[in-house]
Amino acid sequence: MGKKEDIMNATLSLIMTEGIQAITFSKIFEAANVGSSTFYYYYKNKEELVDDIYRQAERHMGGALIEGYPADATAFQKSNCIVGNMIQFGMDFPKELLFVESYSDSPAISKEVRDADVEGMRDIYEVISSGQEEGNIALMNPTLCMYIVKGIVANAIRGYFAGKYDLDATAQEQLKAACWKAIKM
Repeated sequence: MGKKEDIMNATLSLIMTEGIQAITFSKIFEAANVGSSTFYYYYKNKEELVDDIYRQAERHMGGALIEGYPADATAFQKSNCIVGNMIQFGMDFPKELLFVESYSDSPAISKEVRDADVEGMRDIYEVISSGQEEGNIALMNPTLCMYIVKGIVANAIRGYFAGKYDLDATAQEQLKAACWKAIKM
């Protein structure tokens, strides 16, 4: 792993434990084991770094969500695949999932980065739209629909990592079913 990745990973860990506002350059330098000149080689400021972390996490998650995606399946099957992938992504990369979920509407992330068209995220909207057209997904704002599912999964992942319960195969199936029930007609 290179110095840029060290800076990004250290900062993401700091954000998830302390919050963006508590992060100082000295904390970043210490956690990433880099000096200021190394930091400024990659980033102009902290805002550019946070945007880069968000952009990378959202792209990583977007790609993971559509892995094994059945393009010719029903809305239920597509939704089940995407939610299952989101659960797995959250189990494998909890900091990234929770960072994207927590900061997707935050002014700490530039509007340009928040509004970027990301593969995978686009597919979620297509599943919602086609499911609404089929009469399987409730006629609500697609963004609201996505936020409902994203919130359910993110909170389940948060609870799992807080030691509240296990997310074994049975619990994951229950979580997928709960997401579907939340958005179906």
